[in-house]
Amino acid sequence: MLAIPHIIQQRTKAGLEAARKRGKIGGRPAIDEHKKRQIKKLYAAGESATDIAKEFGIGRSTVYKLLKAE
Repeated sequence: MLAIPHIIQQRTKAGLEAARKRGKIGGRPAIDEHKKRQIKKLYAAGESATDIAKEFGIGRSTVYKLLKAE
């Protein structure tokens, strides 16, 4: 089936709108303040960003973003 781009766009928007009506929110879950404080403490104590990322199940770049946002 050949899909025309505007039809795909319309269906995507309709699907997102329907999900919002059901109470679904898109995107990745936010990291709570408690975890942010833990990450900063571990890094300050000498833990590597890679090890912290593995422990919390996040990316290493996310660890650096949290540290930079101080």
